[in-house]
Amino acid sequence: MAPRAIVMAGTGVVALAAILQIVGVATPSWISATENVVHFGLWRYCAKATVDGDDTCIAFPDEPSWLLASRAMGIVAIVSMLSAAGFGAIILVKPDKEVLGLRISPSFSSIGASTSIISFAIFAGKFSDVFAQDSSILHFDYSFGLCVAAAILSAIAGGLFVYARRAN
Repeated sequence: MAPRAIVMAGTGVVALAAILQIVGVATPSWISATENVVHFGLWRYCAKATVDGDDTCIAFPDEPSWLLASRAMGIVAIVSMLSAAGFGAIILVKPDKEVLGLRISPSFSSIGASTSIISFAIFAGKFSDVFAQDSSILHFDYSFGLCVAAAILSAIAGGLFVYARRAN
C-alpha cells in the first residue's frame, strides 16, 4: 500500500494547481500595460475607463490561431489536473484501486504541467512578437503567474505520485 500521506499531498497539490490554472485561464491579466491601464488575457482585454476608473472589457474581435491554441492548451491543462486530482481522491477513498490510480495520476499531472507550459509559452512568445515595438510598457501579470505556478505544482504533484508508486 502506497504511503497515504504522500498520495494525499499529491492530490492536494494537484487540486491546488487546478484551481490556480482555472483562475489564471479565466482572468484577463496575463499581460498588462504600464500602470495597469490595459490588461490582456486569453479571452478578452480590459481598459480602465477614465471617468469612473472601472475596467471595461471587450472580447478579442479577431482571434488569431495562436490565441486559440493557447486557450486550448490551458483548458487541456485544467482537465488533466482535475483528472489527476480525481484519481488521487479515488486512491484515498478506494485503496483497492491504488494500482490503477498510481499509474494514471502521475501521467495526468505531467500532462497538466506540460500543457500549461505550452499555453503560457505560446501566449508569451506570440504576444511579444505582436507588440514588439511597445514591449517596454508591457509586463506579465498575475494570471500568467498563476498558470506558471500551476504548472510547477502539477509537476511536483506528479513527482509525489511517482514517489508513492515506487514506495508501494
